[in-house]
Amino acid sequence: MTKPYERLLIVPPSTNGEDATAAAWSFYCPAALRLARVLVGRTDSHDVMVNAFLRVDRRRRWSELTNPQSYLLSAVHSEASNFHRRRRRRLAREVRAFDPSTATGGTDSLDKRVDVRQAVLDLSFAQRAAVYLVYWEDLTEAAAAEVLDVSPGTVHRNLVRARRHLERNL
Repeated sequence: MTKPYERLLIVPPSTNGEDATAAAWSFYCPAALRLARVLVGRTDSHDVMVNAFLRVDRRRRWSELTNPQSYLLSAVHSEASNFHRRRRRRLAREVRAFDPSTATGGTDSLDKRVDVRQAVLDLSFAQRAAVYLVYWEDLTEAAAAEVLDVSPGTVHRNLVRARRHLERNL
């Protein structure tokens, strides 16, 4: 029986050049797309995943990577973080341009229905990433920490906070 984190050690057939890129695309992108969907939503997930894949492909040869899927998932996490940062900045600019008196207003007035999907979307970016990797991808906290490039304690703390948040909202 394989351990859950061993799924990240799948290596495509050894190929060179464009064949290596095509093999990496077919082997690693489904998991990367699932992570991107959790982090940024269905609409923008493909763009985030493709940008991360292209960034990895430009900078590294797939054959040089010790754990290519983990490396790609880390790149997706980073790209999703950049995406959220850009979105927050753009939204803040638009709110200020539209009505300066509401620039500090929050989203507390939104209808909070009992909906698991919405409750997960309400989690912080780091909490959502930890929840996805540990509960959907069945990684250990240590393996998730490696993918996210944080300490295992940080992943554990994010999971505890996420569970508390979900308990309150569900």
